[in-house]
Amino acid sequence: MTQLFETCKKIFGQKQTFVLTTHINPDGDGLGSEVALAAFLKSLGKDALVINQSKTPSNYFFLDSIHPIEHFSREHHTKVIANADVIIVVDTNSPLRFTAMKELVLQSKAYKICIDHHLDQAKFAGLYLIDESSPATGEIVYRLLSYLNPHSITRKIADALYVAIMTDTGSFRFPKTDVETHGIVGVLLARGVDPSALYQNVFEEWNFNRV
Repeated sequence: MTQLFETCKKIFGQKQTFVLTTHINPDGDGLGSEVALAAFLKSLGKDALVINQSKTPSNYFFLDSIHPIEHFSREHHTKVIANADVIIVVDTNSPLRFTAMKELVLQSKAYKICIDHHLDQAKFAGLYLIDESSPATGEIVYRLLSYLNPHSITRKIADALYVAIMTDTGSFRFPKTDVETHGIVGVLLARGVDPSALYQNVFEEWNFNRV
């Protein structure tokens, strides 16, 4: 991945306006990954906007305190997507999975980056950061940020990455969870992550209708 990360570093240095998105009905991995990356880009002085086709589930509202997540509106976001320098798609490798945003993303002249851990990627991006052996996209984002600047992983970014990894590993019980995963989590804990609080936010905070 080193060469791909180096390419990403150059793009981040040269471009100013970034739009990030993930798949419909987003989960913790998609949301945590895009929020962590957007917060990192903002720390570089970049303009980073997270726009998702689906509304954020209520148990992930707390991620807005790390970086705001906007619900896609054709009226408000068409020009934003068209004029972006870079569009980053996380936790999905097919435009079919961001439905109403699909055509706008494909038509945009922005440079497109795909960060994902699933099989059979579609050909729509200029740069693919794909690791099918990784249990979570958040793990790939962690490795990217660590390569670019390990000191940039603040407590808030660590929270977002922990949410991403925790949810897609099934709270660290799925088969792809390995030594590297636990090593990464150890670093995030050292940044001040509170695993009990984040688990409670994601899995134990239900809205009235769900109850």
